[in-house]
Amino acid sequence: MKKLYAIFSLLLVSSSFAQQSTDSISISRFFYNTKIVTNPQQLAQITEGVAVLDIHQADARFTDYGNQQRNELKEKLKDDKTLSSMDKVMKIQRIKAGFTWTIYSNATENKLYQELARQKYFYSDPKNTIQWRIDPEVTQWEGYNVQEATASYGGRVWYALFTSDIPVLNGPYKFNNLPGFVVKAWDGAQEYVFEFTKSQNMVVAKDFLVGPMEYAEITKKQAKKADKVHYNKTAVDLLLDLNPKNKEYIDQYPPEMKTKILLTSNPIEKDF
Repeated sequence: MKKLYAIFSLLLVSSSFAQQSTDSISISRFFYNTKIVTNPQQLAQITEGVAVLDIHQADARFTDYGNQQRNELKEKLKDDKTLSSMDKVMKIQRIKAGFTWTIYSNATENKLYQELARQKYFYSDPKNTIQWRIDPEVTQWEGYNVQEATASYGGRVWYALFTSDIPVLNGPYKFNNLPGFVVKAWDGAQEYVFEFTKSQNMVVAKDFLVGPMEYAEITKKQAKKADKVHYNKTAVDLLLDLNPKNKEYIDQYPPEMKTKILLTSNPIEKDF
């Protein structure tokens, strides 16, 4: 049933293009359940969530659905004078999010957007950067005919199940250069798992799949250097970066705030 629904949804989207105004586009949205180990010191603690892959022709965006809702609420509350800053933060934090990075892609490249300690930046990677080894054996997954592919990327070994039953060459994260649609992807340690569940069509603003303008473009090498600097800091370091006067209270901070962020974080790309 899931297979028929996904294919039927894709057939509907093509018929709606002619009906859209010049200010909007029709996209296909694919939902993935996510399971992520956010703290490497607590491997049994898994954060479950939902991610969405939005596609319009050669352009696509993959993001955490909860994080998208957080950003939309943040924008909505920006000019709300009835709530305090703390009330706004608490309201936003009630929405569960599995990850905060977003991938924007086009016909030739992937762009990873992320914000680390108020630094907003993105870098580009050619789609063919990930080199897959494809198993010729065809098996079944949730009613789909699938093949398994394996690749090393970003400090992880990745596995993906892809199918030609859904006429789309795309998938979660940066997995969009396989000869089919990725219905499941996971890393060797099972710290990141993405599983396709359903799809739907919707109409959005024309610039919906364009990355936010306030993010600075940097090289991949610069991005990895920024990641390394960030994850080797402590929470106390971040507070001092925010305001050097916080040094007056350094003896009052608990021990866990003096631990490197890397020890309690699990970024999807670890090659820095």
